[in-house]
Amino acid sequence: MTTPSTTPAVRTGAPIWIELSTHDPQGAEDFYGQLFGWQFQDQGEAFGHYQLVAGPSGPLAGAMSTLMGPEGPTSEPTGPTAWTVYLGTGDIGATSAGTPSAGGSVLVAPMPVPDFGTMGVLAAPSGAVVGAWQPGPFTGFDLTMHYRTPVWFECLTTDFDADLAFYQQVFDWRPHEDSKPGEPRYVTNGIGEDAVCGLYDATSFDPPVEPHWRVYFAVDDCQTACETIRQLGGQVRGGPEESAYGPVASVADPQGAHFQIITIPAH
Repeated sequence: MTTPSTTPAVRTGAPIWIELSTHDPQGAEDFYGQLFGWQFQDQGEAFGHYQLVAGPSGPLAGAMSTLMGPEGPTSEPTGPTAWTVYLGTGDIGATSAGTPSAGGSVLVAPMPVPDFGTMGVLAAPSGAVVGAWQPGPFTGFDLTMHYRTPVWFECLTTDFDADLAFYQQVFDWRPHEDSKPGEPRYVTNGIGEDAVCGLYDATSFDPPVEPHWRVYFAVDDCQTACETIRQLGGQVRGGPEESAYGPVASVADPQGAHFQIITIPAH
């Protein structure tokens, strides 16, 4: 088991990192580079050519090929093209060990990443995949609410009560009800400015959705960003539409990884 005392201060249960798994790393680099101005930095063969993705305020994501396995290149994808959200933990061994009793499952057991930290991948009771990250020298991203950076994270679930209990038990969430009567249930982990992510009851969605975490990236103009996404070969799956926080749209990159874009006030 890892030793909590050697870990930098981390807010357990708060998003600390995001990671793109893609069938086409070069295509993803071209798409996100043109859309957000991100820079992809290859970490070399020792790290399976994992890419650190940098935005205007520094590292904000990772990217890895689904055609790269633990033993090297593979002929078939090792998983879907998707964004994964990692939640922080001060003791990933305890987080992983506590997952089954909370109704979840361990997909990837805790695995040290030299010079960075320790990662694992879990599934909540609904099946929504979520990462766990215990920082080492690398503590994750520093969210700044700037354009072209991640600004919000939420899990869409079809088993709201079970998933909420899971995140409370495994990641020490402090839920705050943030929905009105007649609306789908929504809770945030934290209250007001202290909120860091959310859980959204998606049982009424039409068409139905598979439980998953989604990431919101800030843009200065949602409509213009949607047009750019189409031009770059991506898809606009819904919106733009008004929300309490600004115009928002559901989109996907050319390889099929879903994400959200939202226009927020300038920072």
